[in-house]
Amino acid sequence: MSIYIKKIKELEIISRQLEGSNMQRAAWTKVVHSYAGDFITDSLSLKNKVLKTEKTESKNNTFTIDEHGRSIIKIIEDLTQNIDNQSINLVSPGLMAHQPSGGLYVGALGDFMTSVTNRNSDLSIENKNPTHIETSIGNWLKQVIGLPESAISLLTADSLMANIQAFYLARKAKAITSENLSISVIYSTEMLHESMLEALKLSGLQDCKLQTIPCDERYRMDGVALAQQIEADKKNGLHPFLIIASAGTYKNGAIDPMNIIAMIAKKHNIWTHIDATYGGFFMILDDEKTKFKGFDKVNSITLDPHKGLFLPNGFGALLINNESNLLKVEKTDFPPDICGLKLWLPLQLFGLKLFRAALEEKLLLTKYFQGEVQKLGFEVLPDPELTINVFRKTALTIVETNEKNLELVAQINADGRVLVSTITLNHETWIRAIFMSYRTHQDHVDILLSLLKNIKN
Repeated sequence: MSIYIKKIKELEIISRQLEGSNMQRAAWTKVVHSYAGDFITDSLSLKNKVLKTEKTESKNNTFTIDEHGRSIIKIIEDLTQNIDNQSINLVSPGLMAHQPSGGLYVGALGDFMTSVTNRNSDLSIENKNPTHIETSIGNWLKQVIGLPESAISLLTADSLMANIQAFYLARKAKAITSENLSISVIYSTEMLHESMLEALKLSGLQDCKLQTIPCDERYRMDGVALAQQIEADKKNGLHPFLIIASAGTYKNGAIDPMNIIAMIAKKHNIWTHIDATYGGFFMILDDEKTKFKGFDKVNSITLDPHKGLFLPNGFGALLINNESNLLKVEKTDFPPDICGLKLWLPLQLFGLKLFRAALEEKLLLTKYFQGEVQKLGFEVLPDPELTINVFRKTALTIVETNEKNLELVAQINADGRVLVSTITLNHETWIRAIFMSYRTHQDHVDILLSLLKNIKN
């Protein structure tokens, strides 16, 4: 076998370069750290453009993979010029068009630590420490929501995966099979996020009947209409089995009446799932908890720490209220994702005080904006429950109103310092501005107000 030794040693010399020396790793880290620092500094500038479309000559090296590597300095330069300067800055404080990814720097450090150590849940028997972190995070999430110790927490790669798992469990608990799939009924409202439809599809539930329940005047699920629809469906030989409610709808942040929904679900033996990806973490604020009454009475809840706790993407959570032993979830059903360091490190470093302050600030900024934008002659959806502002400039007709607000959004976004979006409610166009980035402060809200004041309309 000695004939292989020479070649083995030659390849070893080459392959060891993947590790890099201490000096090389320090140099790589310094360059990447500098890139991250420059990116954050640029993001925080009040002159920063959320959507960058700088004209640069595309360099093929950015997108090609060659036999030999390149200088990390050159790689970062190409990344900055050809990627960062040609796209939306998803962690910009001016991004108000949709729910932002927080991009919390310490969360990214937790991600880095996880990647370097390459923790793996499959090895939890031999090395329990990694999953101890996930377990502690899961227990804390249950405390935040107010679930009993018997509840089950699952950390996932994202909220889509958490929703898929929730629907899998609902299907399992309610004995939904291919034989009764077409007569099984799912209930939600027009405010249902499209990711929920994707999760239903990936859970094999796309052939169920989806009943859209009317909303009240604040776009929350109407409990009376829900009860009536369930009764009618049962009389027609259908099988109601799942209600999907929202704790912070994506359009206006409405929170469905969980207490009423839970009572109806219990009466008819229906699984209730809450999409709390946006609003759930406001429960760390004592003054906000009354908005979420009934959370402890539902079957499953999805949370998204990259929204309410400002983490980088790649972390979701599913909580299953197993108090009544509705089902037995085996560990082998869903092996945990080893992503807890992304949240554990910020919580350990900062404690809850800083997160509470950031969330309360966003709620107060919303109230501040509501008052100021009305002084400018805009109509608002009153009393937002969370941090989504929905407003518009009115005209003589609905058609003119819709056109006027579409043009306003185009002009605001053309400025580039803030980015807003439109939503449709009852076939009418409204402007939406979400204050949910921990980097968004009064200065950024005032930029939006100044644009609304000065844009000719």
